[in-house]
Amino acid sequence: MRKIFFLSIILFLLVGCTKSEPIEQVKINQLVSLSDEPKAIKVTVTISDFEFANDVNDIEIGIIYKQNAMIDEVENFSIDTLNITKINQAFNQKKIIDFYISNILEEDYQKMFTIRAYLKYQNGGKNMIVYADNTLTNSPYELALNSSTLYAEEIKTSVEQQDLILNEIEIQVNTSNYTVIPISTGIKVTILTDYKKVTVKVETLEGYIFNNPAVFIFNEQILDIADYTISQHQIIYLFDDPNWSGIY
Repeated sequence: MRKIFFLSIILFLLVGCTKSEPIEQVKINQLVSLSDEPKAIKVTVTISDFEFANDVNDIEIGIIYKQNAMIDEVENFSIDTLNITKINQAFNQKKIIDFYISNILEEDYQKMFTIRAYLKYQNGGKNMIVYADNTLTNSPYELALNSSTLYAEEIKTSVEQQDLILNEIEIQVNTSNYTVIPISTGIKVTILTDYKKVTVKVETLEGYIFNNPAVFIFNEQILDIADYTISQHQIIYLFDDPNWSGIY
């Protein structure tokens, strides 16, 4: 009789332990797209196998994200990652939940957003977290290239127009033989000398314009804007010819 009593206690303890665990393993899938209303990155989170024992509580579902995360952060992306943003809500047994990353500025369109869905709950007084298997990293512009929504078209137009405005122009000039290497795209460069002064002319290709002011990098040095003239389609820079030895 005593043996049966002790066996009953052991079985009770084992049953009690199993109740503190989820009945089935939670699975989290996530899909990232663009939303027109609101204008945002939409993260659709799908939960499956989510039945829990009675003593599992305070269940929270959400996403975390960060702009331009470092490689090691992407590989270990979690709630403990520095400077993350969290969007969350109480879990009400819905299988599909949409989260929105909104208030995205134009200067953010080509920044990389690292995103991961998670489910957090209390189990036996301990906080437990289950993450989606994969971390997703995309820029709004990359998402827009694979979408035809109004917001996607707005993003593509903005980025592609910016690409045509040259904010930084870099060239390299060999002053010994007067050859030029254009580092930036969207430009052509000519060089002339009268053996006293060297004239470098930088012109835009069709469809491109120079911002004014722009950053002009000559032989890895940023020139002062007072040292050259600039218009929408042309930069002219004059400097003393280093090969001129003067009058003997």
